[in-house]
Amino acid sequence: MRRLRTLILSAATLLSVTHLFGPPTAHAATVSPAADWCRKQGGIVHDYQPRNPEAPMTVKPMCVFTARDGSRVLIGTETLSAAHATLAAVAYVNRPPMPATRGGGSPATAYCEGLGGKVDQYGWTTAAEPSAPPVGLCVFSDDSAIDEWGLAQHADKTTHGLDLTGKFRYRTNGTD
Repeated sequence: MRRLRTLILSAATLLSVTHLFGPPTAHAATVSPAADWCRKQGGIVHDYQPRNPEAPMTVKPMCVFTARDGSRVLIGTETLSAAHATLAAVAYVNRPPMPATRGGGSPATAYCEGLGGKVDQYGWTTAAEPSAPPVGLCVFSDDSAIDEWGLAQHADKTTHGLDLTGKFRYRTNGTD
């Protein structure tokens, strides 16, 4: 009986401490069905945050695919794992032609914006290494995201990182 009482008191103490301080949390990138889908497709998940000091502090879990030559392509874990086509996925898979560019701006940024996406001029960095060189993410109105150069080079039939076409959940009917 005394053992049962000690066990109940221990459980009650644990529950009250958890209630006061909240449950232990993991980074958004590590625990989610979207992160699991990324890993099943051969990607590595990293949390990215905007480098822009005026942007709202947000974290975007990104699935990073690295090719043998070291080139990488990043795509939002939610974009990759969505059961339906997202704007970023449709742009990547259908490869709308790249427009002729004029001026000194980035052709990848111009391509993203021509498709209706937005690129933060300051870029995004990993939450773990905020001083790392920033990556330009093309973010669409449905919050789907892909790295701007990965999108543009795929449209130009120059694969940047690995080809993601067969890795989108909506194209695989959710199967591995």
